[in-house]
Amino acid sequence: MRIAVCQPYRNSAPAQNLDTALRMLKAAKEAYCADLVCFPEAFPFSYKSKMGINGDGVKCIRDACVKHGLNAIYGQIIFNEKEGVSNSAVIVGKNGDIMWRYD
Repeated sequence: MRIAVCQPYRNSAPAQNLDTALRMLKAAKEAYCADLVCFPEAFPFSYKSKMGINGDGVKCIRDACVKHGLNAIYGQIIFNEKEGVSNSAVIVGKNGDIMWRYD
């Protein structure tokens, strides 16, 4: 298994962070034949994000994993009406499924 560890620069614009993550997923597969790409805590989503686990940004990450045939682990602040806010690690499989979530 090849693992790519990414340490991107966090931008104040969430859309740019998501774009950076998508470019890094592509590069990790094409340049390094990575099987798993690891992002840092709360990246590509910010600490101020109130996105659910099935938000649009998450769908982009899931779609990219399918497109490039790789797995990814990333950090996300997840907002849930019942549970409140959690700082979670999420693993997405190469089939696009959320395989695991650690709060």
